[in-house]
Amino acid sequence: MHSLNWDKIALYGSFILSGSYLLFIAIFSISHYGGSDSLFHYLHSVGVKDHPELYVHHWGKPLFILFSSPFTYFGVTGVKVFNALLMLSSSFLTFKIAQHFKLKYAFITIYLVIFAPVFLPFAQSALTEPLFAFMAVLAALLFLKEKYIWSAIVISFIIFTRSEGLSFIAAYAFGLLIKKQLKAIPFLAVGFIIYGITGYYLIDNFWWFITNNPYTGAKDIYGSGTLTHYLEDPKSITGNLAAVFIIIGLIAWSINILKDKRNLFSPFAIVIISTSFLFIAGHSYVWWKGLSGSLGLLRVMGAITPLLAIIAMYGISHTFLIFNKIYKNKLLNNALSLLIIALILIESQYHFHHLIPLKPDDINLLVNDSINWLNDSEYLDRKTYVYRPEYLAEYGADHFDREHSRVSEAYKNIDVNALQKGDIIIWDAHFSPNEGGLPLADLSDNSNFTLLHSFKPNHEIRVLGDYIFSIEIFERK
Repeated sequence: MHSLNWDKIALYGSFILSGSYLLFIAIFSISHYGGSDSLFHYLHSVGVKDHPELYVHHWGKPLFILFSSPFTYFGVTGVKVFNALLMLSSSFLTFKIAQHFKLKYAFITIYLVIFAPVFLPFAQSALTEPLFAFMAVLAALLFLKEKYIWSAIVISFIIFTRSEGLSFIAAYAFGLLIKKQLKAIPFLAVGFIIYGITGYYLIDNFWWFITNNPYTGAKDIYGSGTLTHYLEDPKSITGNLAAVFIIIGLIAWSINILKDKRNLFSPFAIVIISTSFLFIAGHSYVWWKGLSGSLGLLRVMGAITPLLAIIAMYGISHTFLIFNKIYKNKLLNNALSLLIIALILIESQYHFHHLIPLKPDDINLLVNDSINWLNDSEYLDRKTYVYRPEYLAEYGADHFDREHSRVSEAYKNIDVNALQKGDIIIWDAHFSPNEGGLPLADLSDNSNFTLLHSFKPNHEIRVLGDYIFSIEIFERK
């Protein structure tokens, strides 16, 4: 009875405290984790009510757009709350998986998930990783509960939250073969078929997921890195303590394989170990080779945080088994569980003291300065071309109707000389020369344009492409 009471108190207390903290972050953060990517995802979600073709927009992530769009009625904060709820739900499902494996002190998984350095900041974003994480852990739980058809259906949709979910579908296909659940395998195509039919009716293209793939090339812009990139900084992904327990968990699992080779193809190996490995290996390879528009962002590992938390919890549970052999004392075990949680929170606080809630950085402040200048200027009602999503969000621009929206995103490699007299173009050193293909000289050395105002930070900031950041506002003569 005492054990049950302790477990319930710890579980309910963990959910209430963690959920409250996530909602606090979502509601009171004034900047976006993930910066422009987060804002662009929000613009896709808010734009779908006027542009239903966005329900099959590859980069915007169709499933994220579908589920997050109702939350846009509460603005950007609404989508942040949506992500916070997904994160809390993912931690609960992770807890249920830990319970399924009968891991001791399973409630610790809540902290391993929510307070992971790579995961917690998503509560102040409109990024898609939390939805991917939720789908991954939901499908895993269904598989473990032998709900194979439902598991296959759920995982079939994961590619519409992030494209690397293809590796999960392959892993589940193998797992269903191992479990001799052949009747469930066709259901791995449900998501593709449903979204294919949707694409056929919306954009006359059943195969849009293949033909509209936006992740090609860009090595010349984004570069490449080492093959071990995602293994070199565990403190920024799981946290150092969780990383140690992941290693212990993998060692314990390996020992179990030596004892019984059937563990190599156990459900734990298939839906937890193999999916995590394939995800990390896939991202490591494309960053190493500079493929698929990879920027080597550590935040993508947030998509598998719940799975990594289960491996870490496996390691923690085996640590308790060893501890119990030495100290068979329930009070000491409870104290050890609290110590682990305290260390997770301390490491999280040390890592995030400047990130939670996220404040505007120097670039954000400069963008805000340019917006304030424009609001007070005589050019506010002019047709304005921009590259940063902050301007689109500020002026309620229709990101997907460039011809009729007063403020619109400039086309890649835009012919600036085709702009009309009096039009405004806002050049920034991050997006304009990289994704936009517009060097500053094409405006500053162009006799058809007048520089209206220049915004530069107090200290030099280097951005993508090694450009020195500034914002330059030009008028077409």
